[in-house]
Amino acid sequence: MTLDEKQFVLSVNALGLDDKPDTGAHLLRAYTESGRHHHDARHVAKCLSWLDRMRHLAERPDEIALAIWFHDAVYDPKRSDNEEKSADWAREFLHSASAPADVTHRIVEMILATKTHDVSDGDGALIMDIDLSILGTDGKSFDVFEQDVLREYEWLPEEKYREGRAAVLQEFLNRSPIFQVREMRDLLESQAKENLARRIKELQSGKPTS
Repeated sequence: MTLDEKQFVLSVNALGLDDKPDTGAHLLRAYTESGRHHHDARHVAKCLSWLDRMRHLAERPDEIALAIWFHDAVYDPKRSDNEEKSADWAREFLHSASAPADVTHRIVEMILATKTHDVSDGDGALIMDIDLSILGTDGKSFDVFEQDVLREYEWLPEEKYREGRAAVLQEFLNRSPIFQVREMRDLLESQAKENLARRIKELQSGKPTS
């Protein structure tokens, strides 16, 4: 699945809203900025594919779709407020499109929650699991993901990267369970634990990161 402006317009129209000129194009440009290797258009497309697959579990799937479109719209690995900036963009767009306040609130909250992935039920849990689905892919795909993340942080000294990345992955491994939605958990949990444990060991052992 690839992204295009028509898909964004369909997501907006599904909520009964009118697209604002060029918003989809601006989002696509953001997701193809230099320096993005995981947090890019491919990631958004994969998340939307997972939503299609799990749509029957969502209470408001069209709101999840729009949250996915915006959730990494602003991304700078040197900053800690990417989710907040992405949520601001979504809020501004939804306000301009005259979205109901409750719709705006739910979408913004889902985007903000992708910072900690600390949601245990409802649509919030589903988008969290979708965002983390890469953790439970086959070993080869997971390794590509890890290399993509490394490329986004190539400006960090290697030892600092190793320490920080191992800590992030350990937090995910410590989650019990990692995936909150049963169907996602059944599909991904076991492989995710295997991938995470292996990668943490590599980072801590001094094995080359690239």
